[in-house]
Amino acid sequence: MKTKFYEGEMKVYDKDGNGEINADDKMILGHCAPTWTGSFVSNLAYKNWDFSVNVYVSQGGTVYSPFMGEFTDYSQRGMNRIKMDFYVPEGAPVLAEDGSVTTQQSTHYGEYPFPTNGTNGKGGGTFWMTGGNEDRAQNFVDNSYVKVKNITLGYTFPRHWLEKLHISNLRIYANVLNPLTFTKYKGFDPEWADAEVGDGTGGVSSRSWQFGINLKY
Repeated sequence: MKTKFYEGEMKVYDKDGNGEINADDKMILGHCAPTWTGSFVSNLAYKNWDFSVNVYVSQGGTVYSPFMGEFTDYSQRGMNRIKMDFYVPEGAPVLAEDGSVTTQQSTHYGEYPFPTNGTNGKGGGTFWMTGGNEDRAQNFVDNSYVKVKNITLGYTFPRHWLEKLHISNLRIYANVLNPLTFTKYKGFDPEWADAEVGDGTGGVSSRSWQFGINLKY
């Protein structure tokens, strides 16, 4: 049990306000299923040109992110893998860019709590989770997103151009998969935010370009 708290550390929230921290203070951080999903598909044609786009929307889901667990572990200063905006109280030792140790001149009110490297939660605290796991709450994130799944542009050659070649139909096209994703999720891909892969950082997606020919004799 933690007996001493420091300025800027995460605090335990007494949800019901009865002065005790127990199972009644558990909080639901969210639900993995999105609140709503939707898709938009458009197929357009003009003369010999054709264009299609497929957009998928997922909103309101909250998932455990292996990426956040891997790269934003603030249980110890200096142990996280990405730059994080910590709360730093006045007078705390800080590491300068040249490697020297300086003192924080005024309190910096950052997005993340001040880690103290202590043995009792290290300033990060723990939370009751289903199954007995004690994962930190910042690893549960909103993975809402809007993703352009694919865009296709094609051109069909006029038949009178192909008669001498004894070709009945010739179409060339270019297709790009996963070209754009709009999200506030911090990580690789919000669609696969809770995926467990080999390195434990969540799933990643790739952008693929395809070029093809449809030919009929």
